[in-house]
Amino acid sequence: SVSVSGQVLSQGKVGIGSVRVTLTDNRGNVFTALTNPFGYYVFDSVPSGDSYVLSAQARGLSFASRVISLTDNIAGLDISPQ
Repeated sequence: SVSVSGQVLSQGKVGIGSVRVTLTDNRGNVFTALTNPFGYYVFDSVPSGDSYVLSAQARGLSFASRVISLTDNIAGLDISPQ
């Protein structure tokens, strides 16, 4: 298993707290993390070798989902609203 971490940032590059970040695999398994007050999130023990849809949800903000392939740990996977 691997870890995925990053930060949810506003357009002004300020961390956004309390954002729900999810990783969803092709079988429908969902991993969820909540950003801390500085916008940082981390997923530990995610099965490697699969593709996941990375999504974020926060009230009043819109984020684009993206597909990532996990074969190793990923750090610095930042997310910004559209």
